[in-house]
Amino acid sequence: MRKKETLIFILFFALLLLALWWGFNLSRQPKPILSPSPTEEVFPKKISDFQTQIYMKKRTYDITYIPSLNEYAIVIYGIPFEPARKEAEQAFLEKLGLLSTQACGLRVTISTPPFVNPEESKQTYSLSFCGTSPAPNP
Repeated sequence: MRKKETLIFILFFALLLLALWWGFNLSRQPKPILSPSPTEEVFPKKISDFQTQIYMKKRTYDITYIPSLNEYAIVIYGIPFEPARKEAEQAFLEKLGLLSTQACGLRVTISTPPFVNPEESKQTYSLSFCGTSPAPNP
């Protein structure tokens, strides 16, 4: 009878350790290095049924992640365009914790409305440090 009780205790203890280990692993979500999908901590606000979530909203730019397109959209509201673009790109890198080479692997489109920057609004842009060519218009 003593063996049976010991075996049950060992089995119970092993299951308890397994449950604790599994629970801790579920609660830890490592920050992806090159994942285009943001974590819930970074994107706390749902905007619409399309699951578009605000990443960062400033006076001179907005950074938004659009899960349905698997893409980041940076909209520049600052004048002049280039300094505001550089500021937004730097904030994008810092908030995601990426190097510029890693960010170049993500889908990122930069644009500006015509009422803010009429000339620059005629096209969309990619990240400035990823190359000089503009992003293709949709």
